[in-house]
Amino acid sequence: MQKITAELLGSGRILLNGKQVNLPFKQAEALVYYLLVEKETFRPKLADIIWGDSADEHKVQSNMRNAIYVIRREFGRDFLVGASKNVIQINPEIRIDLDIDRFNDKNLTDFSFYAGDFLENFYLKDNEYYNEWLLNNRQHYRGLLQERLKESIVAAFQDERYKDCELECQKLMALDEFDEFGYVYLIEIYRARGEYSSAVALYDRLEKLLSEELFQSPSKEITALVQNIRQERNKSVLHVLSQKESITSPESEKDMRRIGQLILRLMRERDAAVPEVKAEVMDLCERFPLYKGAI
Repeated sequence: MQKITAELLGSGRILLNGKQVNLPFKQAEALVYYLLVEKETFRPKLADIIWGDSADEHKVQSNMRNAIYVIRREFGRDFLVGASKNVIQINPEIRIDLDIDRFNDKNLTDFSFYAGDFLENFYLKDNEYYNEWLLNNRQHYRGLLQERLKESIVAAFQDERYKDCELECQKLMALDEFDEFGYVYLIEIYRARGEYSSAVALYDRLEKLLSEELFQSPSKEITALVQNIRQERNKSVLHVLSQKESITSPESEKDMRRIGQLILRLMRERDAAVPEVKAEVMDLCERFPLYKGAI
């Protein structure tokens, strides 16, 4: 039994029993792509889709017969069948592995099969009907990927798998740089790690992008989130400063000057001074709350 493997996400490729099939002209290739997705269609509709609204009906029918002949020559005579006189389809008995069908898996977490938009860079010259069909499918499958990525992002964040979540956010942002969903979760990841500056920088990047490209501002929700993060960052800085202030007594200033002298000695004498200097520095650092346990 024949097996067809069709990779429609990306540049487009069809394999018959593991061997790539290259059809001699684009209309024949377009016909196969269309039937792989739509499963079956009426012959007159297929002719209109592939060859457009041509006034020369005789030429259209001749082109269609030629395309079907070429397809059957490459894939086998039983590849295309007719459920009735006016209906054409790919033989349902042939095993077909279609990459776009993987979106039907509700547990899908690996999106590496998405090599690009649906038949990207493929089109039929001067054929608005087929090209509109291509565009609709590109938007549909890109939208499906975005939905599944968002589901994966939420699940990874809830499980505190921040590295996986970060990677999925980057993929989502690459698909649509104006969608705030990925930005929100990436900012939340930075917040959870205490990387406040990274969170604010990402927001600033989004704000600039929306302003320059769409003349818009970030939503109230993400703006409020970043305002809270700025407040948390300020509290953190104030805490560090208060710790530093606690070591500014005359005695501590004297000890800090001594630490500076010991550092200079290390720079001059290098390895020879390490054991003696390290012991004294450790003793001095134990007096400062900010540095206690640091060495």
